[in-house]
Amino acid sequence: MNITDVIRRNSHAFPERVALVCNGQSLTYDGLRTVVDQVATQMALAGVQAGEGVGVAVENPAGYLVTALALAHLGAVVTPFRAARVLALRQALVARHALKSVVLDPDSTALLQEHPALRPLHQTALFAPLPAGTPVVPVARGVDGQPWIIALSSGTTGVPKSIPQRHDRGALVATLPAGQTFAQRLLVHFDLSTSVGMNSTVRQLYAGGTVVVGDIRNDFFNVVRRDRPDQALMSTGNALALVKLAERAVPDSGEACASLQRIMLSGSAVSPDLRQSLVDRICSNVHVSYGSTEAGGIATLTPEASAWPGCAGRLNPWVEAEAVDENDQPLASGQVGTLRFKTPTMVDGYLLDEKASARAFRGGWYYSASQPCARARRS
Repeated sequence: MNITDVIRRNSHAFPERVALVCNGQSLTYDGLRTVVDQVATQMALAGVQAGEGVGVAVENPAGYLVTALALAHLGAVVTPFRAARVLALRQALVARHALKSVVLDPDSTALLQEHPALRPLHQTALFAPLPAGTPVVPVARGVDGQPWIIALSSGTTGVPKSIPQRHDRGALVATLPAGQTFAQRLLVHFDLSTSVGMNSTVRQLYAGGTVVVGDIRNDFFNVVRRDRPDQALMSTGNALALVKLAERAVPDSGEACASLQRIMLSGSAVSPDLRQSLVDRICSNVHVSYGSTEAGGIATLTPEASAWPGCAGRLNPWVEAEAVDENDQPLASGQVGTLRFKTPTMVDGYLLDEKASARAFRGGWYYSASQPCARARRS
């Protein structure tokens, strides 16, 4: 299958339902399919082919999403290529991901000067209406086992690793809830160039709900008042910034966020103080999702489970976990070792990095890169 298939199916099932809200502007499922078809066709006319690596340097989240889905439609491979990334990393990505093109914002002329070998695909031209009678390029088939996007690891343990995400795996990730219950309107307070941001957005579109994106960092409380999401997904760092903003300048933050029934945090551990501040000032129902780009969602910490001393969350139903010793042997309950995970959403390995792949993926398990710290427990 192509990862865009379910979204396209939804556009026929409920064409007038709102799929995307960005900075107050709405796009229906039919409108989303139409603009993805249009951009994919413009890309094909510009010479983009199936299997081609394409960098996406688009800042607007709605534009980024449409561009990524259009490339997937063609069978091309997306690389997050933010202008904010350091030049050395972008140059490494050009070589490692075999990039041939880059999709640019109108004011991204500096990127063209820094990467003259890449074919420029200007967003303004890609989003222009097609000439009358131009046939829409068909959705690429036979791409199940091929990557549609190459995500990057966080880089907290060194240079970011490249992690190919296949169409079939991406569809499975989008189908499994990973702690995210259905939302009528999900506010995604994550950059869509991150795995969690993109995966959560595609998951919401698979479910037929509405995604709210935009300039959320600087205007969160006004966005929630206006667009009325019932759930919000954000990083721990963004949550901390929102709490500080509420304390400093938004005395009616609870009233502003009255539509929110749930907040899902991801990216790092959440302190008890931050959780309580969120409950007091934004939303009383706070969940924390743990996972990795390599393995997908692993565990979810619910409000009930947060009361258990030392609990980091319950494993998602499709995840198997073990604590092992230095010889990869499972440990008895109460002993401390390294965590390894087995999940159907695991990737196959890192792109062009056999040593790192051999360390992290062994015997059908994914081994976390953290130092040994997990205590074995048998249920």
